[in-house]
Amino acid sequence: MNARITTAPTRREFLGHLIRRPWRYPWSALAVLLLAGIIGLAAYFAGWQIWGEVHYRAALRSIEQATSSQTRANLEQALAQLKLCLQVRPRSLDTHFLAARTARRLHLYDEAEEHLSRCKKLDGVPEALSLEQALIQVQRADLGAEAFLWACVQKDHPDKLLILEALALGYLQTYRFKDALAALDLWLKEEPHALQAYVWRAELNKRLSGSDYLDAIHDSEQALALDANCDEARLNLAEVLLHKNMAREAAVHFAYLIDRQPGNVAPTLGLAKCKYRLGEAEEARKLFDRLLRVRPEDPEILSESAKLLLSTKQFGDAEEKLRRSLRVAPYEREALFDLSRCLELQGRKAEAQKYRDEYNRVEKDMAALKEVTRTIMESHKNPDLRRQAAQILLRNGKYADALMWLNSALLEDPQSAETWLLLAECYQKLEKPEESAVCRANAAQLQRRIIP
Repeated sequence: MNARITTAPTRREFLGHLIRRPWRYPWSALAVLLLAGIIGLAAYFAGWQIWGEVHYRAALRSIEQATSSQTRANLEQALAQLKLCLQVRPRSLDTHFLAARTARRLHLYDEAEEHLSRCKKLDGVPEALSLEQALIQVQRADLGAEAFLWACVQKDHPDKLLILEALALGYLQTYRFKDALAALDLWLKEEPHALQAYVWRAELNKRLSGSDYLDAIHDSEQALALDANCDEARLNLAEVLLHKNMAREAAVHFAYLIDRQPGNVAPTLGLAKCKYRLGEAEEARKLFDRLLRVRPEDPEILSESAKLLLSTKQFGDAEEKLRRSLRVAPYEREALFDLSRCLELQGRKAEAQKYRDEYNRVEKDMAALKEVTRTIMESHKNPDLRRQAAQILLRNGKYADALMWLNSALLEDPQSAETWLLLAECYQKLEKPEESAVCRANAAQLQRRIIP
């Protein structure tokens, strides 16, 4: 009986058999390859879509977290995630709309409008796009859509909170502080964990509180209770505490901010002021010296360091710093007063009186500005008062603030040749001759209409 003996193929023989086999059945091999390709392609696209969805949902989480913590950082993160999502879904209407809204909240208005333009091409809902465009408009300090937006709020629109946020910002930029406060109060009533609302209201209350600052302190503390790493709220709180002569408490916050923001001048200057008021002269001197190495011609640093020199009777050095400060900012009240005192202590009474008279003039102007601001708050529209505020500021070298008041006056009365002329003067002081020329041309055109 013959037995058939078989031996197992070697590895080389097995691989050779495997390679030759498909060529015996080419159509079967092609079908298998095609199926594998389809499965791979489907897996690739599915994975790509899942990747896009992951970023979209991450963006939603970041936007939600922006309500009560690290508002700007979370919104920036959300926008970055939405851009990644758009690489996968370039025609996603929802993603473009959310990106437009997030960019607007970050004050990236051109980018926001680009996304809205894409939404329009993708047949976005016209009402939603119109609302978002109105929010961009009001955030750019154009309050033409103000009545429409308040009507949306009163009708309990689903985007009511975002509308109040935009209105508050628009009012703050146009110095309509009473309206800003109303928008912020309503926003916080509807959303008690709105970090940005507390930060803005604290800043506003710091300007409006007079001397007690209690509301500003409360709002800053509420913001820090929501997010202990909100540096803006902590700086507000530290500055208010310093204004209230609570230097020891303020110093704790300034020191904390220095650790978090070593390159930021404001906390270091605040701590130096605290050390001076607490009688820690040597510590204050070291901090002022450090600041002056970085900002040798900063008028506030020069003026504050001069106070320390005056207290230690270093009159020559104090005078030198005060004069340098006034060369940059010639109308700063404290520097004028301190230089007058410094000269008087050196027996130079006639020269001291000159600076004391200038100090008194500026002090009178600032009191008038405070009264004008109070009246503006109580009236809805008054471009004349806004021009008056701007004139006071122009007279005292505060050109950037004057520009804000003039722009707000122009929004209320764009046909005022007087406002355009003041704007031209303001731009000239800010060394912007082209803008100044445009304003003068507009003023001349309006004057020709009045006097044919």
